[in-house]
Amino acid sequence: MDQKRPPKPLRAAVVDTSRVVARFEKRHTTADNPRRDEFPDPEAPGAELAVVLFARNHKRALPRLARRAEAIDRLVLIQQLRLLLDREELTALQDGNEAGATWRQLGDPLGITTKNGAVQRMQRLRVAVELGPSALRAPHVLRAHERGEAEDEDSRSSWVQLNHERVRRASADFLLHRAALTTDDDAVEWLDDLEDLLKEPVSPTCEASIITHLRFAVEEIDRVSEEVGQTPACSPEAAVALKAVRGLIGGYRRRSAP
Repeated sequence: MDQKRPPKPLRAAVVDTSRVVARFEKRHTTADNPRRDEFPDPEAPGAELAVVLFARNHKRALPRLARRAEAIDRLVLIQQLRLLLDREELTALQDGNEAGATWRQLGDPLGITTKNGAVQRMQRLRVAVELGPSALRAPHVLRAHERGEAEDEDSRSSWVQLNHERVRRASADFLLHRAALTTDDDAVEWLDDLEDLLKEPVSPTCEASIITHLRFAVEEIDRVSEEVGQTPACSPEAAVALKAVRGLIGGYRRRSAP
């Protein structure tokens, strides 16, 4: 009996928008519309959005069957525009984070009021860019994607299971020296949340949250220290504690998404 082939990785569908735009152009430049000469230049930057808006405003110039086909083509272009915007938003979030913007600063233009919300937004955008915007509204697609990442998740879970006691000890020691760390409000909040998590009973979810909070706390401390021109740790003891948690974070990140 033939073995089943493994499913192909899911990726966002790539559409030749020039062909779709050409269909719009053909419909409207031959339609009984006194403004048909105003059809957008298909070669201009951002032509897809201009074409969608033109088609919406001039749909009555087309017969019913043509309007039906055009509505479908509008949806195709809108989906591609959404993918483009998701990619640009993800890139802006990543660039801002690398340039030292806080999660709160990045979330503010998006109407996101918590640091966790901005982090989650970036994670969701990664899925949307990789699989297409509709993936966020299609549970079966997300489940398939998650199955494809099961091996990585198992690797992360195994690492947490093997190292959670070390992570807890290192985190507790790190928090003992928090007064000697270079922080801002965001870093303090990550550290406060980390302290609360260490009081929780051991569980897979809690242990994964601890290493994640530790990672973001250290990233924020590094960002602030670079911004103000100070060392991340202002005492030898704090520096030792910081070095210890950096080593653990590095071990976890090698098994995590970038």
